[in-house]
Amino acid sequence: MNTAVKDLQIEESLWATFTSLLDGPTTARGIATRQNRPLARVAYDLNKLVARGLVVECGVEQIGGWAERRYRLPEGAIELYDENALQLCLHQVDRGIRQAKLVELPYVAELAAVRLARPVAHEILQKLHALRDETERANTPDGNAKFSVFVAGWLEP
Repeated sequence: MNTAVKDLQIEESLWATFTSLLDGPTTARGIATRQNRPLARVAYDLNKLVARGLVVECGVEQIGGWAERRYRLPEGAIELYDENALQLCLHQVDRGIRQAKLVELPYVAELAAVRLARPVAHEILQKLHALRDETERANTPDGNAKFSVFVAGWLEP
């Protein structure tokens, strides 16, 4: 599944709430505690993100006498057309590399800037898109390793 959100300007508070779910499902209280933010503001942000399709409810967690909703990112890729999206991706790449290094797991992060004929460039862009789709199809809830893919390709004059 692919969630595409176009012409979207997400303010800093929403980005903070959204990115907190990169680590997995949690409650509004869990986000508020980790980020030292008011619970009411986090709940407000989550409601806005759910309405935009960027976050989904995924159950209820019993905490003492309270039942709190759990939230997660939607399955599959999220395509964000927002000036902050690149910052989010780069932050996630940096975070992933640091975690992999810390526990000595393999990782790959490379940048290649090459000049290609347009038909070859178009073919490579299609392959990158297919690789992302293949990665999504391999996703299973019982997987024991988190695997993040940041794919970016573009043509320049």
